[in-house]
Amino acid sequence: MKLILNFYGVIVRISSDEERFENVINLLREDFGYFFGPSLMNEYSQESCIEVNLVNQIEEKFKKRHIYSFKNKSCKFYGLGSIRYCRYSGGSTVVSQRRGSLREFWITGKIVEEVYEVTYLALLSSIGEELDLLGYHRVHALGFTARDQSCIILLPSKGGKSSLAYLLSLDPETKFFSDEMPLLRKGKLFPFPIRFALDSKAIQLLKVDPSGLRIFMRMQYPPKFLIPMKLGQISNAKKLQYVLAGRSKASIAKIEAISSIEMGFNLFMSIVVGMGLCQMTEHMVRLDNIFRLMKIFTFRVLESINVFLESRKYIFQVTNDPNINKMVLEDFLRMQNLGNNKNYILNDLLKKSI
Repeated sequence: MKLILNFYGVIVRISSDEERFENVINLLREDFGYFFGPSLMNEYSQESCIEVNLVNQIEEKFKKRHIYSFKNKSCKFYGLGSIRYCRYSGGSTVVSQRRGSLREFWITGKIVEEVYEVTYLALLSSIGEELDLLGYHRVHALGFTARDQSCIILLPSKGGKSSLAYLLSLDPETKFFSDEMPLLRKGKLFPFPIRFALDSKAIQLLKVDPSGLRIFMRMQYPPKFLIPMKLGQISNAKKLQYVLAGRSKASIAKIEAISSIEMGFNLFMSIVVGMGLCQMTEHMVRLDNIFRLMKIFTFRVLESINVFLESRKYIFQVTNDPNINKMVLEDFLRMQNLGNNKNYILNDLLKKSI
């Protein structure tokens, strides 16, 4: 069993000889379906490679004593150099190693659901790191285009991005870059679509029929219901025009001007720090990775400055009702589009009168 993906030049190869991991590969194919296909292999040249091996057991050479590093909520990890050995709470083991432009993972475990989750998260983290070095920066936001206007909405986790995205998706004219992690490159948005992910509360609030939806069981968090994003819902790369910094749990939904200081802070936390993104410390924080992380930090700072200078910036106060938030957002975009058309008509008339 083998799966090959191409993330804008980052080639990912996932393989296993174990039948019990066949469903893990199938789920990953579904998660990253946008990046699967022969055409993508030719569209982007290989810049780096990530190899994931789902195995029955970890080789003896990796079982030697490693220096204990530290632990987080989900695992303990060992090794300060190029090899990192991780033990997760459910018993799964992940070993990662870097050799030049190649990063390798060996993953095993008795609980197949946990093997899938740690593989999925390790991929998001490592792909994100490699994309950063190629100039594609993930940002924890809802990214979409509507009425020929490209926007990102910066909201914290549980701030309502996916609920708003689901409601916007009911309009066939709205296209998405991602409901939680679009890519930014030189002020331009690139798609990183995975799927709409709603928790049980959102499913009830939005009256979504959960039957037939895939359930994503998570180790540390409540499960989510996954709704596939259709190919026709995905936007092509476009220049970023609007940045809306969200304030959640407001009493009234509205969009208004934002101070430069507040927007600068939001961009720093979202783009530079990557707040809310999957950035697994157990794989990224190593002595041999410090130079790469410093380089990524510099690239992200430059990207955030570019976005600050080139985009229109607003504050979006959102309520607990995603339907109200959607109406306010649509009214805002409608008015912006009307204003742009008026300016265009006026400029066109002035040119003809000269």
